[in-house]
Amino acid sequence: MRIYCILAILVPFSWWSIPHPARGQEPIAQDSTLAESQTPGYDRPVDPNLYLIRPGEVLTVTLLKTNLPTLRLAVNAEGKLVHAMLGIYDLRGMTLTQVRQRLLEPLARQYNAKEIDISIGSPTMVTITVLGAVGKPGSYKGWTSQRVSDMILAAGGLTSDGSSRRILFSGGPVPIPVDLDRATYLGQDSLNPRLYAGYRIEVPYRSNSRVQVVGEVQRPREIELLPGDSVASLLKMAGGVGRSVAEPVIELVGRPGKMLTGGDVVSGGEIIGVRDARIGASLPIIVMGEVNTPGQYSVQAGMNLAQAIQKAGGTTAGANLSRVTVFRQAETEVWSKAEQLRYAIDGLTNNTDMMSFALRAGDSVVVPRVLGFVKVSGLVVHATAVPYASGKTAGYYINAAGGFLPKADRSGVNLINRITNLSSRVDISAQVQDGDEITVVPLEAKP
Repeated sequence: MRIYCILAILVPFSWWSIPHPARGQEPIAQDSTLAESQTPGYDRPVDPNLYLIRPGEVLTVTLLKTNLPTLRLAVNAEGKLVHAMLGIYDLRGMTLTQVRQRLLEPLARQYNAKEIDISIGSPTMVTITVLGAVGKPGSYKGWTSQRVSDMILAAGGLTSDGSSRRILFSGGPVPIPVDLDRATYLGQDSLNPRLYAGYRIEVPYRSNSRVQVVGEVQRPREIELLPGDSVASLLKMAGGVGRSVAEPVIELVGRPGKMLTGGDVVSGGEIIGVRDARIGASLPIIVMGEVNTPGQYSVQAGMNLAQAIQKAGGTTAGANLSRVTVFRQAETEVWSKAEQLRYAIDGLTNNTDMMSFALRAGDSVVVPRVLGFVKVSGLVVHATAVPYASGKTAGYYINAAGGFLPKADRSGVNLINRITNLSSRVDISAQVQDGDEITVVPLEAKP
């Protein structure tokens, strides 16, 4: 499988492209006695079909077209409404809509009122459990006017391999799928719901179905691919085409002549490149590493990777052809000179790929050396370097290091690519390449 990764020099990109706090950020304020002026208000109307009535909630009952005063009905710690004249009503797990349906009839009967409004007051403090691929799983307090993304930030943010698109917010009337990418970049607000709609946030690891969006976009990044994603939506989730691009060309990187339109759909493992048609072919390519004649070479029409390596005198005896990597220049560097950005195209693991991969002006080709070992670290019996064996899996190297320690998470491991230095979550059946590092992490405690 061809794996595409982003490597940024000087300007690193984070695991998902909206701002997040550094690891170790303290949880948001947990003092429920904060002044109401400090409470974040609702910026949009609440959805009564999702709003959960919790202990401590105060319901406001207005008896319209009467001279009767407004009622304040408090829900006790057991989730019950206890009123001397109305009686006892168990409101546990009910939404605002369900509470209205439950109370309207007894209120109308007791107060002889035909029109009654039942509403909530200011946002209240609730406890939300955040689990999965976050920096600090646990329970955090937040206001019902805050969003799922706020609690993820309070829990230390997503890990490098955490999914920003397949999050589940549950504990309310219905589980709500959370897609922070679409909420942030496509304006789909309902995919980053308010905390009033549930109790539990589960963040999974990213799936292996991913695409890269690179080149002349605002935030070059790797994006987890979901059904319904088009080229247009993926470009938006990468911040959109750069403002300096006058004539954007959207293409599948490494496939000569494969142009894309906004309505096209791509497969996992592809890389979408955006470039400016004005960029000419005058820039040389650079071939470095384990070749006999490293240096700069002019690009000829239709030149592929194998031809470029041959032009550089071929490979040395210590070359690792399975790890040859192309670093492609982003057009931002060519035009503004403000940043030096490259995105890495890694995993050109067989002769067919090498022969067919088309190079472009400004590319850099790196042919690495064979290292002959794989590092194994974390919760294993012996953290060590294990001799590399072609085609072996992560499980093989873990066993060679003595196996898992008792508290290790056996459902998957973190695999660090030694060339791009990026980490991905993989199953122990995944094949490992020469020089990579396997890290075994602790098993997360389940409530």
